[in-house]
Amino acid sequence: MIGNNEELDNYVLKAQGISRNGLNIMCFIGVFIFGWLLAVAFEQLGKNKKGWLYISPIIVLLVLSRQDTSELGLIPPIIYVVCPIIYVVGWIHANVVLSRYQSLAKQRIAEINQTPSRMQTVDVLLERGLLEAKVLRHTDQAMSDFTNVLQLSGGDPQLLNLAGVQFSSAKRFREAKQFFDRALETAKDEALVKQIKNNQSFAEKRLK
Repeated sequence: MIGNNEELDNYVLKAQGISRNGLNIMCFIGVFIFGWLLAVAFEQLGKNKKGWLYISPIIVLLVLSRQDTSELGLIPPIIYVVCPIIYVVGWIHANVVLSRYQSLAKQRIAEINQTPSRMQTVDVLLERGLLEAKVLRHTDQAMSDFTNVLQLSGGDPQLLNLAGVQFSSAKRFREAKQFFDRALETAKDEALVKQIKNNQSFAEKRLK
């Protein structure tokens, strides 16, 4: 488990991931399009349900604001004050979640760095690289770890696949393909194998 933390593990292994700037820009734009981008931001944080906990009441309030207010006893101006408040609370919460991930990642990286080099396995190097790349957005440090992994053997196929994805994002498709090839050697889960093959195919096309 990444960092011995279920939330961080879910974010690194399953969520799409998002930078601080990307998160805030997405939420800012969402202000002008009735907030649904807040749900997308939470989805990229691996917290799908939490996003909709904020968006659902906003949608309900906006729908109610279109009804006959004399029957409902609602005053539209109040609704338009409440909706932004709910949205801003969600926006702040999303940033808190990302800050928590970053704090956990830094703690885990510090633990790994204190471990003697001879005890740092391939998977540990991959873990540190993924935390640097996906959580902290320190691409250069991550690529250094990933490059070292290419000189070694073995490795968890899911971690190797994610490392390959990072190389693909950096348009370094030759290294990406190396990771995908290695991941396929030991991957057994059908869904993971399919995902790796799709990533491998994408990298191969970019190399032609």
